[in-house]
Parts: sequence; C-alpha cells; structure tokens
Amino acid sequence: MRASVSVVHQYLQRVSKREFEQADELWAYRRSPTAGEESGLRSLGDVRVMRIDNDPPVPMDEEPIPTAVEVPVRLLATFPDNRQARFSGYYRVRRNPVEGRWELIGASLQPVLR
Repeated sequence: MRASVSVVHQYLQRVSKREFEQADELWAYRRSPTAGEESGLRSLGDVRVMRIDNDPPVPMDEEPIPTAVEVPVRLLATFPDNRQARFSGYYRVRRNPVEGRWELIGASLQPVLR
C-alpha cells in the first residue's frame, strides 16, 4: 500500500511544480481532476514549498489485499511571498490490473480556513 501513497505524493509534487501534463498521467484515463475535486488547487500559482502529510490508506473494498484505497491528506502550500494556503481531504487510488500500477480515481480536497 506504500505505492498507493507514493502516487498521491508524486501527483501533488508535480502539481506544486505546475507540471500538470505529468500529473495527469497519474490519473486513471490520464484525465485532469475537476475543479470541484480539488477546490482550485491547480490555480494557486507559483508554490515555493508544498508540505504533504497523510494518514494511512483506508481500504475501500473487503479484499485481503485491497484493490482501492482512500488516502487522507493535509497540504500546506507556501508561496514566494510567504503566504500560505492549507487544504484537507483525500485522494482515492486503485490498482490498475492491466497496467499493474496504482492510479488516482477521485479526490475531495477543500481549503482549510483559519
């Protein structure tokens, strides 16, 4: 299940660097997430540092070895002018049996207001 968490981290690192085409490759069907799934995460602009914290993956099925998990995340984006934005939510990841890789299938990420 570490690989599922790794995919989430890779994705968020690519988004923070504005490498959207490479980030989309980590989604099922190579799609972009909707703005509603990520609450405008991609429109943040230049991010100097993205801190990514996650809780352990939660299985989404009853299989002995889960084929889909939900990875709870908390993000702290710091901008060049030291402003910060916080997000909290989760990414859903599944094992693609054809390609043999974990891929993103959904997200629910919301800004945390302070």
